Amino acid sequence: MKFLYLLIIILIFSNEVKSQNLRTNYKYKSDYAFAIGITTLQLLGDNPAIDEMRYNDRNGTAGGGFIGAQTGIDLRVTRYLDDEDKHRIPLGVSFAFFSAGSRTFQSGRDAFYKFAYRHELLISDVYTGWQYSFLRFPLGNAQMWAGVELHGIYVSDQTYSQEYSEIDPGDELLDRKVNSKDDQFRIGPLFRLGIDGEIQERIMINMSGGIQLLNLFLRDDSQGNLLLTNKGRIKNETYAWAFNFSLLIQYRL
Repeated sequence: MKFLYLLIIILIFSNEVKSQNLRTNYKYKSDYAFAIGITTLQLLGDNPAIDEMRYNDRNGTAGGGFIGAQTGIDLRVTRYLDDEDKHRIPLGVSFAFFSAGSRTFQSGRDAFYKFAYRHELLISDVYTGWQYSFLRFPLGNAQMWAGVELHGIYVSDQTYSQEYSEIDPGDELLDRKVNSKDDQFRIGPLFRLGIDGEIQERIMINMSGGIQLLNLFLRDDSQGNLLLTNKGRIKNETYAWAFNFSLLIQYRL
């Protein structure tokens, strides 16, 4: 739904600018564009990393709680291959910062206890692919396009911690456990649908969303779930699907 709202916004921006014909009447200096902006990743399906975090016993999994979109930044260079800008090759790098926290409380015979959980990781992503513009709007030099990309992701700095504290009558930390996991590299595709259009000469908004499979290749069952810090009851690494969204400010040379 948010993607549809932003799609409407960019069309409004496109209609605000001066009416232009196709690129044959407006020549850019080069075939390159540079863009920077925000990106989000939202896990989909039955991935246990979406589930609420719970106390980690010896047989349990550690982490999770990644509910909703996790934010990051995206930097992209696009090479246009023809005069009408129908075919393009993107080359980019993005960083998504995953962070989740949870607290539970329990009353004891003589005190009140707090359980606090924290799970964090970083997904660094390098990608390239091919995009095709299939619809051109008469205003704002705007185009709608579809693309397929190959992404190499690097999951790092993954830690899960849990604290057990007495908060009645004091605030005394009774126990703290921290689990970490070795860095992981995976390869997977992304199928993207986007739109871009000028809001000012050479300055464009580039917005897109798509479905990404984080770990089509190089899965390692010995590590359990890709986005949890210990294997626990999970015996293999299942596919990790995500919705990828980006909103970029693009400068066309």
